[in-house]
Amino acid sequence: QIDELLNEDTLALPNGATYQSTPSLQAAQNISINVGASAVTLPANTAITAINGQNFDATAIIASAPASGTLSGLTAGTVMAGSLQWGIVNLGLQFSNPITISINVGNSLNGQTLSIVRSTSGTSGWTADGIVSPATCVVSGGLCAFSATKASYYAAFYTPAPAPAGG
Repeated sequence: QIDELLNEDTLALPNGATYQSTPSLQAAQNISINVGASAVTLPANTAITAINGQNFDATAIIASAPASGTLSGLTAGTVMAGSLQWGIVNLGLQFSNPITISINVGNSLNGQTLSIVRSTSGTSGWTADGIVSPATCVVSGGLCAFSATKASYYAAFYTPAPAPAGG
């Protein structure tokens, strides 16, 4: 899907830039990228830039549902309910307007509030920085929907309640 968005100029390059070296991309219209039952939605006119201000390779942008067990480094005792990758591995991207991420976490979590964090590597540096406050979602229809201003891996998680003491 990303290649199509680039080729159709739905994610447009600035004048003089190439897909392999661009300072930014611009959403020419509202864009929705389906990743299985999850989705990424960018509002029209949203600019995508690298957090470090450098040019980046737009063809390296990935939208995927990471395989179970491939992400790590969350706080001990938490349970990852779902995840999504949108961005470039090991490169932070930022958005001029908040984008909407909907992660499929399953109907069994409907009504639960999940915490949201992001990481550029998917294995460390998890942070709520770049997740629009309060960095949580209430699961509805099996989806955890939230807004973000930075990318690349997103994780929705919860901390299970401790088991009651037996007696």
